[in-house]
Amino acid sequence: MGYRSDVVNAVAFESREKLLSFLTECRLLDVISTEELATYEIKVFNYKPYNIEKAKIVYVLHGEFEDVKWYDTFACVSEHIAMLQLANDKGYPTCFIRLGEDTDDTEENVHSGDDFEFGWWDYGYEVIRTLDVCEGDVTISVEDLINSNRAINERSSDDGQQPETSESQDTVSA
Repeated sequence: MGYRSDVVNAVAFESREKLLSFLTECRLLDVISTEELATYEIKVFNYKPYNIEKAKIVYVLHGEFEDVKWYDTFACVSEHIAMLQLANDKGYPTCFIRLGEDTDDTEENVHSGDDFEFGWWDYGYEVIRTLDVCEGDVTISVEDLINSNRAINERSSDDGQQPETSESQDTVSA
């Protein structure tokens, strides 16, 4: 299967025209193929920096890849890296985050940009490792389980029937 990663690539633009110009340049310079570019989407944000007078609409070219083999030697990966490098060279804000399978395997390369300052973290572009646990259909506390076991044992005793006992029941309900 190979080592897999989750990756986010993003480039921010202060206008739709700059985004379109960048995409055109990427294609003219053959930086990234049409197929790879099609894996991206455009996220539009109402950018509100601390100085409210500078509020504007920001367009983010956003690529998100889950459970992929992300090796620099792969042609498709080198295309994505070349696109981010071109954006960096042009002074656009860029964000590259890669989370490997190992918890200590994290790459984060974020630039706020020269063209205009963009705070990636304000829009959720940051590394936050979490543990996602599947929920059961019903959740019972250990205390409730022990109490219900006692109640069953008491009811069985009241009925004159000998409750089923096992070593584990005696230990838990004692």
